[in-house]
Amino acid sequence: MVVGRALAVVVLNDWIGWYPTAVPGWPELLRTSSFNNIILFILVTGRAHAVVYLQAARSAEARFTASRLDALTSQLQPHFGP
Repeated sequence: MVVGRALAVVVLNDWIGWYPTAVPGWPELLRTSSFNNIILFILVTGRAHAVVYLQAARSAEARFTASRLDALTSQLQPHFGP
């Protein structure tokens, strides 16, 4: 993936213009591509964790709301079971 991104920069730079002057050497391209891949990985992983956490929080909130409703219902009708 790192090499593929660096190769894409070399091939597509004239058309897209990532670097206004000459394209840097392979070591710099590989270093930059590695850094970009790490940042992208962190962003995607963070987003995935946020989605999973949100789903868990919504589920816990729904369970809490249901149990609270049950408690309030039993307080309103202490002698009459559901």
